[in-house]
Amino acid sequence: MDCVIRNREADEIGPHICKKRIGVVSYMMAIFVAVTCLFGSSTYALGERIGAEGCKACHADAYQKWQRGPHARSMQSLSGSFRKSVSCRSCHANASQSKVLNRPKAIVTAQENSVDCEACHGSGSLYAAEHIMKDRVLAEKLGLIRQTEALCLSCHLSSTPNTQPFDYEKGLMQIRHW
Repeated sequence: MDCVIRNREADEIGPHICKKRIGVVSYMMAIFVAVTCLFGSSTYALGERIGAEGCKACHADAYQKWQRGPHARSMQSLSGSFRKSVSCRSCHANASQSKVLNRPKAIVTAQENSVDCEACHGSGSLYAAEHIMKDRVLAEKLGLIRQTEALCLSCHLSSTPNTQPFDYEKGLMQIRHW
């Protein structure tokens, strides 16, 4: 849509670049999202995944620490047929989260075959913008997940085959990337 502004002096209509209209549209979208968040569900929408590479753009240090940590190598901890097991992949690979990926499971990246940023922090497309990340409340409304022991325990169950019970504090130290 062209932005047309009336030239009051000459009373002519002519096309101009309309930065104000773009600002107004952005403002209106922000109001829509805010109202939806306040009066709708606790989070706006599930959003699309941006992948660890998308997170790396702003969080390079955290990305490097993640790459050296156990979540980046989660599939390597499974042997043989366990790598194909749906129940094992539900925690060891983001690719198993088809409701998050919104695409066929056959199309996966290497990082989706691990536990990447969005496995714990939620799909980032709606909250990844810098101005949103600066507002923690808004970021959480748009899908950023707050880290809790309960979130970790959703995969690190006592019923999973581990050599030792999960220790939340010790686990945090192994994945510390902040």
